Amino acid sequence: IREDQSMNTYQNAKYSSGILNKMAPSHIYLVTSGFHMKRSVALFQTFGVKPIPKASDFIDTEITVFPNSYNAAFTFVMLKEVVGIWQVQLYNSLGMNK
Repeated sequence: IREDQSMNTYQNAKYSSGILNKMAPSHIYLVTSGFHMKRSVALFQTFGVKPIPKASDFIDTEITVFPNSYNAAFTFVMLKEVVGIWQVQLYNSLGMNK
């Protein structure tokens, strides 16, 4: 069964939870990028799904003497994820996620 209506992780968690609640599987695996996992799990838990996280990849950065574009780009991606986790927590505490 494929959920193909979502445009973002929030919608994917919301729409998938409806499908999963009807199916009632004994185990649910959430497969996504390692850097995206914490926010994804938090969103699925918001909608009552208790997934088992399985990372599809891991980001590896290099320690360099001089800044490089890869590390800078990854820093911005991680900042987006950190802010996203805070947003999930804030919206959950305010009852806005549902």
